[in-house]
Amino acid sequence: RASAGPVPYHRTLEFAACFDRVQVGLQAAFRTKGPVAVLTTSGTGAMEAALANLFVSGDRVVVVAGGKFGARWVEIGTAYGLDVVELIADPGHLISPGEVAALVERSAPVRGLFLTASETSTGTICDVHAIVDAVRGLVPEIVTVVDAITSVGALPIATDDWGLEAVVGGAQKAFMVPPGLAFVACSPRGWELVQNKSVTPRYYLDLRKYAAAAEKSQTPFTPGISLFLALEASLNAIDEAGGIR
Repeated sequence: RASAGPVPYHRTLEFAACFDRVQVGLQAAFRTKGPVAVLTTSGTGAMEAALANLFVSGDRVVVVAGGKFGARWVEIGTAYGLDVVELIADPGHLISPGEVAALVERSAPVRGLFLTASETSTGTICDVHAIVDAVRGLVPEIVTVVDAITSVGALPIATDDWGLEAVVGGAQKAFMVPPGLAFVACSPRGWELVQNKSVTPRYYLDLRKYAAAAEKSQTPFTPGISLFLALEASLNAIDEAGGIR
């Protein structure tokens, strides 16, 4: 019903109030104190944005590919010229932190690690926190990126406390609104890395623009306004039900 109502112009105080409410709700869901970039894309667009803002062609990264969506990290990384080392899991097999850490060690030097928190194509949940801890024991500065599109709001994800440089989400899953909005949350270190001007060229997917616009309660480009209204209503309903725990 919220998305079917009148559509405010997105440069008004009315929309700014909606934007601020959405930011508060998303920060609580992603467990972060920083801005959450809201892109008018599918979840895959946010995946691409996270990669483009943190890596450059030639970077070696390890991808845990346990199904269709883990494999998508491989496809995006390959398209951007990353040196992708793939850890393929049999459908439904739970990759252990030790297996990931061992591959990172064998593949050194590795700059990045890509995980899928819940691989819905196989029904497998990844222990993101344990894997990141195990890998950071070997490579403290590794850049971690997590596809949590089907996880945020349904499974524990703590962007800041777990030191996840980027976490990707989508509005059409646990947030219960129609497809069309996707999110990127970054840890404090993640936002520092996003400011690096030497990474992949970017324009619409430039997270720096989204962070700067968020300071003014805005998006850098015309957003899916009706979807913002729906998301605001959904976040209100989640709060009324006791919030995301």
